[in-house]
Amino acid sequence: LSLRRQRQMCIRDRNDIENLRASIINISADGQVDIGEQEEFKQILESLDLISNNAKALELWAKKNIKNI
Repeated sequence: LSLRRQRQMCIRDRNDIENLRASIINISADGQVDIGEQEEFKQILESLDLISNNAKALELWAKKNIKNI
């Protein structure tokens, strides 16, 4: 992926993180994940995994392509 595309993904991911954070707080407010919340919680975990992978890809790209790090 190009640096520009990686940057766009990072910005989108940052906004997604705020939404995910709010959802996690709402789901876990009572200290448990109820049956009706399990699917949303699973989707949140999948989204966090994707965000983590995108961040790692951006870091690796930067280390490979930017000489002054």
